[in-house]
Order: sequence, then C-alpha cells, then structure tokens
Amino acid sequence: MARLPGLRPIDEERRRAGSGPNRGRARAPSADNIRVGNLSPSASPVDTYARPEQAPIGSNSWEALAKSLSSIQPSINNFLDLQATQNHDQDVTSVRRAFLEKSPEDVRKAIKEGTVPGLTSLAGRELAGERLAYDRSLAIMGAYQTDFDRQTGNVDAFVRDHIKDDLAEFGGDKVLMGAYTKQITAFTEKLRNQSVDDKAAYQQDVRQGNLFEKWSAKATYDRAEGKAPADVAAGMFGEFTKNQELLRVPFQKQQEMMLQLADQAATSGDYDLAKSILQHKREDGPYKGSLMTDVKEGDKATKLFARIDREQTKERLAKQAAEDEENLYSAGVKAAESGAILSIGDAQVRDTDGQLKTISADTQKKEVANRLITKAAEEAAYREKDPEKRPALARRLEKEKFVGSGLEHPVWFKAMNGAPGQVNLNAATGEIPPSAKDAFDTYQDLYKDSPQYLSKHLNKDALEFFESARLAIETGNASTPEAAMRIAHMVTQDPNHMDEAMKLKFDSIDTAVKSAVSNSSSWVQWAFGKQTAGNQNYVRNEIVRMAKQYAFLGKDNDEAIQQAQQTFEKTHINVAGSYIKNDKNLPSDFEPLVNQYLSEFVKNHKDDLNYDVDDLTISQGNGTGAYMVVRKSDRMPAEPSSDDTFFSLNILNDLRTRNRDQKIKEVVGTQNAR
Repeated sequence: MARLPGLRPIDEERRRAGSGPNRGRARAPSADNIRVGNLSPSASPVDTYARPEQAPIGSNSWEALAKSLSSIQPSINNFLDLQATQNHDQDVTSVRRAFLEKSPEDVRKAIKEGTVPGLTSLAGRELAGERLAYDRSLAIMGAYQTDFDRQTGNVDAFVRDHIKDDLAEFGGDKVLMGAYTKQITAFTEKLRNQSVDDKAAYQQDVRQGNLFEKWSAKATYDRAEGKAPADVAAGMFGEFTKNQELLRVPFQKQQEMMLQLADQAATSGDYDLAKSILQHKREDGPYKGSLMTDVKEGDKATKLFARIDREQTKERLAKQAAEDEENLYSAGVKAAESGAILSIGDAQVRDTDGQLKTISADTQKKEVANRLITKAAEEAAYREKDPEKRPALARRLEKEKFVGSGLEHPVWFKAMNGAPGQVNLNAATGEIPPSAKDAFDTYQDLYKDSPQYLSKHLNKDALEFFESARLAIETGNASTPEAAMRIAHMVTQDPNHMDEAMKLKFDSIDTAVKSAVSNSSSWVQWAFGKQTAGNQNYVRNEIVRMAKQYAFLGKDNDEAIQQAQQTFEKTHINVAGSYIKNDKNLPSDFEPLVNQYLSEFVKNHKDDLNYDVDDLTISQGNGTGAYMVVRKSDRMPAEPSSDDTFFSLNILNDLRTRNRDQKIKEVVGTQNAR
C-alpha cells in the first residue's frame, strides 16, 4: 500500500504488547531512542497505517506532516522555513495592496478596526506599524519645514509631541509598536542630523544676511552723501577677503550677494551704482575680473546689464516726452496770459518711444485751462492768509485769467450749458435746482466783464436761456434769479409746447416783429465797421428770432429789434462782408487770416477766374469747422472744382505759421545785412 501524507507506519505486535495494563512510562523521543525510518515514495506490502493522535495544524496537510517530522529530518526544516516565508509574503502583499489605495487617515482607521486582510498576522501587524510610522514621518517632516524653530528647536521633543497620539492609540500592540518604534527611531536620528545642518545653515544665512544688509545700508548712505558709484562698489569688493576669514562667507557667495545688490540698485533707479558693481574688476580671490566675466554669475550679470540699458533708454525717452509736453503746456500758459492762446494750433512732441505724436489745439487748451485754475488757487493761497477769503480771491483771479485770454473755463461753462436742461426737467414742479442758480450767478458775473466771452463759449440754448433770464430782471418782470429763470424757460421753450394763451401771444409778437423788421430801413444797411452784411437772410433770421424773445419779455417792437441787433453784434464778427458766429474755435486773428487767404485765392486763379477780392466772401459750414469761398453776388462757390475753394482752421493755422517764419527770415536777413 502506498504511504499517505500525514500517516506513519505502525508495528501491530508492538502495539498489542504495549497496550497491556503493565505498560511503563513512555520515554520522550530523542535521537537515542527514535529510529528514523526510510521515507520513500514506494510502498511496503507488509506495512499498515493509522492516523496520528495529534490533529493536523494549519490548513495544509503538507505543513502538518513537515512539522511533525522536522525534528527527525533536517531537510524538513528548510521546507518549513520556505513555507513560513511564503505565508509571510502573502500577508505582506495583501496589506501593502490594501494600503496603496488608502489615505493616511483611512490606513489609520483600517489598522484600528482590522478591516484589511492580513493585519491579524504578525507580518501584517509589523507592516502596519511601518506604514503608520511612514505616514507620521511625512507629517513630522512637513511640520519641521514650517513650524520648527531651526535655530533653537529640540528635535526629540518635537518628534515626541507629534507621535503622542500614535502611542496613545496603538501603544498596546507590541508587534505593531515594535515596527513603528524602529522606523520612528531611525527617522528621528536622520532628523537630528538634518537639524544640525539646518542650524549651521541658519547661522550662515544670518551672517550673510547681516553682511548684505550692511552693504546695502552703506551703499545707500554713501550715494546719498554724493560718493562716486565706482568708489562705493570698490569699497564693498575690498571686504571680500576679510569676510571670508572672519565671517566664513565664501568668495562665490559674496559674488552672488554683489549681484543682488546690483539688481537692487537698478530696481531703485541707481543705474550708475548698479553698472559700477557689475563692471568692477576684482583682483583677489579665486576668480579675477568682473561679475560679468564670472564663471557662475556672468550670464546673470550680463542680462542684468542689458536690462539696465533698456530701462535707462526707456526712462530717458519718457523724460524727454515729459519735458516736451511740459514745455508745450508752459508755453500755452504764457500764451493764455498774454491773450494769444486762441491762436495756437496743433503741435508735435516726442512720445515715450521717441516717436513724434500730435497734440491737438483743443487738448492743449484743456490742459492750459486746468493749469490756470491751479495757478489761480496757488496765487490766492500765497496772497491771502485768511482761508475763508481765499476762494473768493481764487475765483476773481480765475476770471481775470480766463476772460482775459478768451479760454473756455471747463467748470463754469459745463455748468451753464447744462442749466437749461436741469430747469426743463424740474418745470413741472417749478423748482430751480441750486446748480442752475449758481450757473446763472456765474453768467451775470461774467456778463459784467465780457458778454462776448459768454457768447463765444455758451451753446445756443444756454445763451438764449440766460440772456432771457437776465432781461427778465432788467425789465422788471422778475425780482429774483429763480423767477427770472422760470420766465426764461417759458419764453425759450418750443412754441409747439406752449399752452394756448402763450402760443397766441407768441404768434402775435412773431408777426409784429417780422413786420417791424421788414419795414425797417436801417437794418438792411446795418454794418459793423464799413462792410454791409453779405449773408442778409441769415442776419435777418437771427434778429427776428432774438427780437421775438425780447418782445415776449415786455419790450416794445423797436426796443426788441434794437436789443436783438446789440446781441447779434456781441455774438458775431464781420469777415469779408459776411457775419460769422464768433464761437470758441475761432482764433483772434481769424479775420486778417481770411482776408489774406482770399487775396491769395484771387492771385492763384487770376488766369482762369476774373475775380477781384471784393467780389468774394466766405460761407460758414454747418458745424463741421469748414468754410467755403463764395461770390457775394449770389453766395455760390467761387470755383467748385478747385480744392482751395474750401478751407479749415488748420489751413489758417498753417498760413499763420508761414507768416511767422517769413517774418523771422526777414529779421534775420536784416540783421545779417548789418
């Protein structure tokens, strides 16, 4: 019969003999009283088998057999060792695989609850301890980087504080804690070594930081005292040997610090010091030459030098651009104070890229206006010590500067031009907004000094509104500014929006005024200076429009027409026989420039047109800023196919510039002739 695993041969005679009542004490098996049979795969026909008295251990019958025979066959021990290793590896693999998928918190929970297969074995518990120690080591290292005092901190106390929760929770598991302690002990030793290195590095950083701060402070002080940048740089480089011997700061580290100082100087705008540091040639130490030729720092130093060049160029161009604009606006302020600001034209200055850019005349005037306001406030603050009286003085100074120059005040005219709309919005309640009242006060104040200044910059609606309000007070129809503005709103509104009674009155006045104008023999010959009106229809319509408003305010027809003529005269100028609205865009020399342009037009077309300069005048464009040369006889274009029939203020500005250059040339020629 073949032998089966887990069975041993039994001698039946021995068994019967040993089973009697007189059987003696059994001797423990040893190498002396046990004979090892020949275990072979072949069966003996005379052998019988029986189950061993001890139950098999473990789930594997080969393991049970091997354990029972290990003491009598040395090779069996090798089998047992191999089997134990395999079981250990299976537990370890199972635990590791489970831990790979879990976060430190989940691993901790699994260890505590034993939910991972393999954790009940010794190998599994050891691996759990190692993993727990690994996670804790990572957490300690992170805390070490952020919370540990590397100068005075105690590593052992730091580690104990961080592992106390692990000890409290798992301290009763000796197998787990054995593996845990082994790992934490090794980690703590490494952290002690790291702490020693960190403390040394910290002290080195402190020394280097103190040195850098000393250099930085001394360089700032020396430059403030006027010391040459090359001398400042030489003084710092001259300390390299001493710093290495006393402070143990290597030459190369000092090179790096000097590069940082150069960068710092460049950032603060001290480009001369930065360049002196970069270009200083050192004669001591392992590396001779400048930072720009240094093996390690040369590339950074060269790039920094190039950056400084770019920034210096940028600042130089920006400074030039600022100087150009400052010179332009300063000249504008002088022109305003001399009364010539309205004659300025577009100008070219350098921008921050060094290219020419154009600043329009309007932009110049706006900036000059703001500067005049600032200048008036500064003068008032200097001249008037009482703060409460300064605003009144500042306003008086502003009025002198703006009315004298003819320049539009940005605050006053914005408020006045917006007042009619504000009153219109409040017409239903009859309330006059305070801002509208202030605007009317400004109008009355300026009207005393220069009605022409108001008519030049106020828009049509605002001018009619405030003039109506002023006349309402003058004629006695209103006793307060508020009442005057209510009347002004009533008489300047669209007739289609008037109530029936008001509209009847307005129509009656309209008929009477038109009749009076038509029957007037004086208005047709009406002239300012020597020239009569070439654009009579335009003049007639404007006089009728204004005369109706004055009549509506209580003046009789003749007084209304006369008042309309006076108002028209304040708001228009006669240029070559045509009345032109004297708005804010017209330069003070508009009339002579137009007369010169017409003379040159006749000269340029003498071969194709038979015109005399007295045959021509100009027609105003519809808000486009353009003008047209027309015949006085029929007000048709003098030469429709010619480009010079049309001209603008820019062309007149070029004409002015040409006149100025010609005059300068004549003066220089006269002086040279002497």
